[in-house]
Amino acid sequence: LARAHAMPAMFVWTACAAVSSTTVPSLAIDPLITRLLRANGAAAFPPSLDEINAAAEGLTVWRHALAAGRLPDYGGADGGLPPWPPQPLLGTLTDTLSRLSLPRATARHPSLVPAALAAVLAAASEFDARRVAAVTGESADDDTERAAAEREGEAAEA
Repeated sequence: LARAHAMPAMFVWTACAAVSSTTVPSLAIDPLITRLLRANGAAAFPPSLDEINAAAEGLTVWRHALAAGRLPDYGGADGGLPPWPPQPLLGTLTDTLSRLSLPRATARHPSLVPAALAAVLAAASEFDARRVAAVTGESADDDTERAAAEREGEAAEA
């Protein structure tokens, strides 16, 4: 068991996916996506395995689209996967990033793609936190502060 905690997250996710392909979705994600998802571990509400898989697939679509100088087009070129993040956030993000000419910038400067993906993931996390807070009646800011405090406590223990 102690050895499992020392394994990199991607190896653990891949090992979990190999246990049963009928019950656990495959999480074959690249190192950049893994880093972004691990760095986003401060989310107020821990995501389920399905949510992690959806985010990984969505970020992969975003990564390829931005590298190609475009935004994801789930109705066309990227139509094989469900849209991520969900509407209305997807529409807002694509409209805003298009107005900012981000796809052109990431095509010319591929080193900007990781930062753009981190921003998309942060927006999706904030959207989810606010959506859950609206349902539960809690403040999303309280949840974000609580998660940051927990992360600082874990870092201090390590």
